[in-house]
Amino acid sequence: MTRTLTARLRSRARTLPQRACAVAVAAVSAVGAPVVLTAGGGEAPAPVAASAETIPLRGVDRAALADAPSIPAAERASAAGSASAGTRFEQVGDRDLSRTVAATDERATEPFRVVGVSWRGHRDDLAVFVRTRSESGWGRWEALTTDADHGPDPDSAEGARARGGTDPLIVDESTAVQVRVDDLPGGGVGAPAGMRLSLIDPKDVPADDDAGRVPTAPALGSAQAAAARPTALTRAQWGADESIRRGEPEYGTIRAGFVHHTVNSNGYAKDDVPALIRGIYRFHVLDRGWNDIGYNFLVDRFGRIWEGRYGGVTQPVIGAHTHGYNSQAFAMASIGDHTTSSPSNATLLAYKRLYAWKLGLHHVDPAGRVAMSDGAATRWFSTISGHRDANQTGCPGAALQRRLPEIRSGARYRQKAMFWTPSLTASRWTYGTLGPRLNAKVQGYIRYRLEVTHPCGGLVRYTSGYASAANPIRTGWTGRLFDGSWAPPGYYTLRLTAVDRTGKSPAPAAWTRRVWVRSTPTSPPSFCEQQ
Repeated sequence: MTRTLTARLRSRARTLPQRACAVAVAAVSAVGAPVVLTAGGGEAPAPVAASAETIPLRGVDRAALADAPSIPAAERASAAGSASAGTRFEQVGDRDLSRTVAATDERATEPFRVVGVSWRGHRDDLAVFVRTRSESGWGRWEALTTDADHGPDPDSAEGARARGGTDPLIVDESTAVQVRVDDLPGGGVGAPAGMRLSLIDPKDVPADDDAGRVPTAPALGSAQAAAARPTALTRAQWGADESIRRGEPEYGTIRAGFVHHTVNSNGYAKDDVPALIRGIYRFHVLDRGWNDIGYNFLVDRFGRIWEGRYGGVTQPVIGAHTHGYNSQAFAMASIGDHTTSSPSNATLLAYKRLYAWKLGLHHVDPAGRVAMSDGAATRWFSTISGHRDANQTGCPGAALQRRLPEIRSGARYRQKAMFWTPSLTASRWTYGTLGPRLNAKVQGYIRYRLEVTHPCGGLVRYTSGYASAANPIRTGWTGRLFDGSWAPPGYYTLRLTAVDRTGKSPAPAAWTRRVWVRSTPTSPPSFCEQQ
């Protein structure tokens, strides 16, 4: 990535109505990217070490601030609007230092292109401003946004280790910096512990020119998904340094999908994207203390989908994207800023395709509603929601938020023949009594089959039928075997499959649940005990 690109990335819209989502992303090279073959026959990024300088932020250099230029009103308003307190902070004069908790002089540094501030704890009641010196001289003050609602769930081990902080800011190659941190009205008192400034100098990776051009990138999922399977570029292709990733992935459920944006310039080229993703990854892991990149997927303005958090694209991997709801949903971030700029048609199509496929694997209606709890309260969400629907944030930007109805309807259309939200009336019952009923909504016209199997008894029963939107699935298992006798105690697996009666769509993914027949003093032994 060249300095020209860095300058281009810096010129982005910066006024957010509330807290900005995610990352004003650093274009950082991988530290140890694996090698993969590219369309041009070359190699993907070899290991590249990014240099970083950290400066502790302690005390207030009042004399330096007195000599510094004024902070633009728009930046002060942006800082106030991007945090949870201080709605009138922008009206406080920037020469009033009564709330300033840290400030540096004009400090010479090694060359850097990415700047961010982090601290211990989870405070987001700070206004952070930075200005840098490039070849063209000192720039104006710019606000760095904070967003505690974009991150790991608070009750998780990852959340417990996480550091608070700003989003990183991409700047022209610079060799000096000045920082000011103010406490917003109603916020905490004084500077947070462990506050530090991070300055990163990413290295150029020529192989990025081919990283996103591989024509045979693996398709997501299996042939059983009813929605067309989108192609995703892998972590290896964007140069993920797996050595910095912490721990093993954790898995939850998929009940919804959230939409985000990364709040960086929309003017990037195709070859810039791997570095942008590596920048997000490095900042999330090494500066904010997260296990991995926060998003499950990312999409660029050209419509290319990129694998995000490690753990398997078909799996319900718990990310760090929507505070309080990470274990119940996945997220894809549009690489760009949609505060005022509409997403490209290619980006919108990618959202429709990915969400149709991913939600379809878990039998979720893209145009439905779902109740989810963050541990404090239960709320209803659209199954495709913007980040701002869950938290106090401006994400995914008003221009992308307005397109969510289109994404929902487009994703639902692409699911074709599908059954949604299958549910059982019971998962355990006593031997000699009726088993559960199974209900599911249907899109299209399908022929379904419900099979009951036992690990030691094989297929013990099945039912089948036809269903449609007007005639949903209403079936179940009586608890009896083929010969009419009661199924002996033990664990059984129910497996619901379906095919499109018209023959025009692939089959939906299968749905399985384990159930248990409890024993009684007079019940026969289980199948396994009979052998």
